[in-house]
Amino acid sequence: MSAQWDDHAEQQEPPPRTDRHFERARNWGAVEDAERRHRAEKDDR
Repeated sequence: MSAQWDDHAEQQEPPPRTDRHFERARNWGAVEDAERRHRAEKDDR
């Protein structure tokens, strides 16, 4: 992803329903798992 896309994504707030799903995923540890997997895939490149 480009830096421009990252900036754009940070400027937009997620809709409430999406926000609620992310909060549940955080509680389950899914967000941290995804971040670890992403970093591992990045490091493998």
